[in-house]
Amino acid sequence: MILILFCSVFQVAGFSQELTFRGGLLFDAVHANGVGLNQRIYEIEKDQFGFMWFGTDYGLLRYDGYRTLRINPDGNASSNIINTIGIESLAIASDTSLWIGTSRGLFNLNLKTYTLNSPKRFQNVNVRSLLYENDSILWLGTSEGLYRFNFKTGQRKYYNAINTKLSQNVVRALYLDNSGNLWVGTENKLNVLFKGEENFEAFDLKAGYKQHIRNNLILDITPRSPGNDTILFIGTETGLCVFNRGTLQFSLYNSENTGLTNEVIKSVRTQNGREVFLGTDLGFFILDLQEGSVDKYYHDPFNQFSIINNEVWNIFADGQGIIWLATSNGISRINQNNGMFSYIPVFMEENGNTIGTGVADVCLHSDNSYLIGTGNGLFRSHHARTPREYYVPALRNTQLSIGNINVLFNDTLGRIWLGTVAGLNIWDTRQDKVFIPPIIGVGNSRVSSNYISSIQKGYGDDLWIGTWGGGLYRTDCSTFPTGDISLQFVADLNGQLALGKNQIWALFENELSQYSFNTGKVEKVQIPPKLKAGLRLSSISFSDNEIVWLGSVNELVKYYVEKDSFAVIPMSLENELIITGLMKDSEGILWGSSNNTLFRYDPDRNQFSYFPQSGSNPLMKFILSPFRRISDDEIIVCGYDGF
Repeated sequence: MILILFCSVFQVAGFSQELTFRGGLLFDAVHANGVGLNQRIYEIEKDQFGFMWFGTDYGLLRYDGYRTLRINPDGNASSNIINTIGIESLAIASDTSLWIGTSRGLFNLNLKTYTLNSPKRFQNVNVRSLLYENDSILWLGTSEGLYRFNFKTGQRKYYNAINTKLSQNVVRALYLDNSGNLWVGTENKLNVLFKGEENFEAFDLKAGYKQHIRNNLILDITPRSPGNDTILFIGTETGLCVFNRGTLQFSLYNSENTGLTNEVIKSVRTQNGREVFLGTDLGFFILDLQEGSVDKYYHDPFNQFSIINNEVWNIFADGQGIIWLATSNGISRINQNNGMFSYIPVFMEENGNTIGTGVADVCLHSDNSYLIGTGNGLFRSHHARTPREYYVPALRNTQLSIGNINVLFNDTLGRIWLGTVAGLNIWDTRQDKVFIPPIIGVGNSRVSSNYISSIQKGYGDDLWIGTWGGGLYRTDCSTFPTGDISLQFVADLNGQLALGKNQIWALFENELSQYSFNTGKVEKVQIPPKLKAGLRLSSISFSDNEIVWLGSVNELVKYYVEKDSFAVIPMSLENELIITGLMKDSEGILWGSSNNTLFRYDPDRNQFSYFPQSGSNPLMKFILSPFRRISDDEIIVCGYDGF
């Protein structure tokens, strides 16, 4: 799914490719909105509810896509500890809890009740790394060795240099491979406990390199891919090691044989096995294993789109195409989905001045040009993906009744239907002439003087025209010649419209109504009084599985048409978010908007992701109902000064 917009996650055209905008990879900083994030971030995890969790040098933070909060679970002594000490490791459990490794012990946070527990067996143990194996086993890498902890029975097993030949007792990294072998990184070597064995086997990954360095910290262990972990990528303090666990052979990448300018590899991630992302003590690097080339990205104090800090502790992929970088001065993000987000500014030029304008709608014309409806007329662009282009007026030899456009529709005959604040216009591009269709039937007011809110293609050639306060109208969009088109008043139905299977749904003044195709009548949907009392309905969308989606404040409402029942889905946000737009995409994902934030809701996972606007971009506000579908994999999001 491609969304054309500009938001706080910036488009990246290719990690190893230089971009024309500011000449490099674009990084977006996560801002706290009240809680300082200008601190060292050690670890990042994402829970089942879509929240991001940050382990920092001053406690635990939760990020909901909108703001960052410091969680105070229940006010007990453990809560005070967890909010004041360094947290170097996090692990999400399948029972909707979060395991937290700190310098003062192990903690478990219930993500539903926010109650906090601390197993007594690990109080005051310095936990450096965690590995969640299954529903009952947690591995703890500590400063005194390795523990296998069954948190259901309370049993634990201790591994150290004496009893199991671990190379050293300070454990910094853990990985369990698909064959059941446990890989352990200590402060000097890589260790493996083969499945069924009692003792570790150790590997010196330095292999004689820089012999003056006594130890070689193993800081991260990650597979080539989750389904193919024969190759392991090992981050060490003397470079990157690519380790074949089948042959036990390895290759080294350091400053001598590659362009690495810093060899302390704190974190490693890879998506394709060739390009490897490296977080180091001084910069974020992308290593091409085939070419041996390195792209380097550093913090630039004069570039707000550079990485926020040079010391990168952790690299986290959230499963939705966003890479999160934990640094010593907060979080930076980059978008690895080519073209997932892009921003198109819309402006005019007059006497050398650039004049921005609000975008109300965008449609794709038959010649593959974009037609853009604005508050200042209709514009055309043949290259809408160009970052800066002069948008030419589409209408030259004829005029609209008024240039303030709200909605566009392109019919199969190449005509452009334009809903304005003063009625409906039809531009016949073959004749280059604008028609204003007459009204047939009895309406409460003339559509030619109405504020057109929507134009919806129904079944067959039916076209439904919605207004604010003037009722619902119908016409046949296959009628030709254009001068023969007329509008038929249908019903006193107003507001935001959504086309259903057997009806048109309308949201108007906190009321949900439907116009039935079968009966031709308008009926209000009775919302239970207790539910309605807390609702401020502000947006509507319909999905193919007979569900009407409604947006309120900090919550979604599902109306099951066949069951005539409602369900509320809360959004766990501290600040007020008024949902002003909704659209279901071709993959079943619900996209929503407020004035300055987009969000994504996955109904199958009951998971939200948020994309707030940053203060550095020109598109600072979305319009009401901003979503327009261009194709099955592309959605336009309209706003002020662009889309």
